[in-house]
Amino acid sequence: MPAPAPDTPSARRRPPLAPFRDRLRRTSPILAFPAALVILGLTFGSVDIITPALPTVRDALGMNGTTAGLIISLFYIGRLIMSVPAGIMVDRYGAPIVAAAGGLIMATGSVLAAVSTADLVLLSARVIQGFALAMLISSFMLSVVRARPGRGVALMIINVGAGLGTVCGLIASGVLTSAFSWAAVFWAVALLSVAIIAVALISPRRRGLATHPANTLDPAIVDQNHAPLRTLLAPIGLNLIIQGAYGVFQVAFPLYAAWRFDASGSEIGTLLLVTTGTHIACSVITGRLIHRHGAAIVIPFGMAIGAVCLVGMLFMPSPLWLVPWLAPYAGGMVACNIAAQDLLLGMAGRGPRAVTLARFSTDLAQVVGPFLVGVIIDLAGFRPPIAIMAGLLALGVTIAVRVVIRETRHAASLSPVTLSGTV
Repeated sequence: MPAPAPDTPSARRRPPLAPFRDRLRRTSPILAFPAALVILGLTFGSVDIITPALPTVRDALGMNGTTAGLIISLFYIGRLIMSVPAGIMVDRYGAPIVAAAGGLIMATGSVLAAVSTADLVLLSARVIQGFALAMLISSFMLSVVRARPGRGVALMIINVGAGLGTVCGLIASGVLTSAFSWAAVFWAVALLSVAIIAVALISPRRRGLATHPANTLDPAIVDQNHAPLRTLLAPIGLNLIIQGAYGVFQVAFPLYAAWRFDASGSEIGTLLLVTTGTHIACSVITGRLIHRHGAAIVIPFGMAIGAVCLVGMLFMPSPLWLVPWLAPYAGGMVACNIAAQDLLLGMAGRGPRAVTLARFSTDLAQVVGPFLVGVIIDLAGFRPPIAIMAGLLALGVTIAVRVVIRETRHAASLSPVTLSGTV
C-alpha cells in the first residue's frame, strides 16, 4: 500500500504554475545551432528594414526631423531597457522559450506599427519592438557562443549572419515601400516574427552540448585582467563614438539622400545594400587583422577611413557617385566596430561585466545618436549631422592612437591576449 502524500504546507500550497515551471526547467537552455543561426538572420532582417522607408513614414504621418529620429531611437531605448531583464529570462527559462516570447512580442509591435495612423502609436510600437529585439539577441547570442566558443568564431558568425539578414531586410524594404506602402514593411516584420516563433518552438531540446576541444576557451582568457573601470574609459568612449556613428547614419543618410537627390525608398535601400554587403565581406577580413595585429591598431585606421568618406559624400552630385564612398566607409566602420568591442571585451576580462559594458555602451549610443540627428536636422538642415559625425570619428582617431601608444608602451608587462584583445 503506497504511503500517503505528506500533508505539509508546502505540499498543500504548491503554486498552480509549478508543473509548467518544472517543464521549462527540463527544456534545453540553448537553441540548437542551426535554429540559432536562422533566428539570428530573421532578427537582423527586422532591425534595419525600416531605414529605407523612413522618409516615406515621415511624410505620410507629417513628422518633423526630431520625431523621425525617434523612430530609430525609441527602438533602441526599448532594447536598452530590456537588455538586463532579457539576460535574466534566458538564464531562468532558456533561450528557446525567450526567443519564442520575443517573436510574439515583435509580431505584436509590428502589427501595431502597421495599423498606426498617428506618430504616437507608431513610436509606442517601436518601443515594443525594441523589447523583443533584446530578448531575441540574448537568446541567439548565448546559443551561438555556447555552440562555437572558439576565439573569434562566434563574433564572426554573428556579424556575417547579421549582415545577410540585413541585406534581405533592406531589399524587402525598398521593394515593399515602392510597390505598396511603408505599412507593408511592418507587416513583413510580423511574418518574420511568426517564423521566429516556429523555429524557436521546434528547436531540438538538448540538455547537454558536446563541445569540441578546439572550440573551448582557455579559462585563463575568460578570467584574465579585470581592469578597473577608469582604465576602460578609452575603449568605452571609442565604442560610444563608433556605435553612435552607426545610429546617426541610420537616420541621417536616408533623410539626406531623400532631400539632396529626391531618392526613393528603393534607391535608398540599394545604396544601403552597398554598405551591408561590404560589412559582410569585411567581417572575416577584420577578424584576421585583429588576430594578426591586435584590435587596438585596427581602430584608428577604420575610423579615419569612415571620417574621410563621410566628408566626401557631402560633395557628390548624384546617388551613383555615393557608391565609391559608401563601400570604403562601410569597410572602415565594420573594422573599427568589431575591433572596438573586441578591445573592450579583452580589457574588461571577457566575463559578464565585459559583455554588460559592451552592450550597454552600444545601446546607449544608438539611442542618443538618432535623437540628436533629428534635433540637428530641425535646427540646421540635413548636411550638418553627417559633418558632425565625421568630426566625431576624427576625434575618435586621436583617442585610438593614444590607446595604441599606451598598449605599445606596456607591451612588456601585458600578455598577448590582453594586448591584442583578440578572441
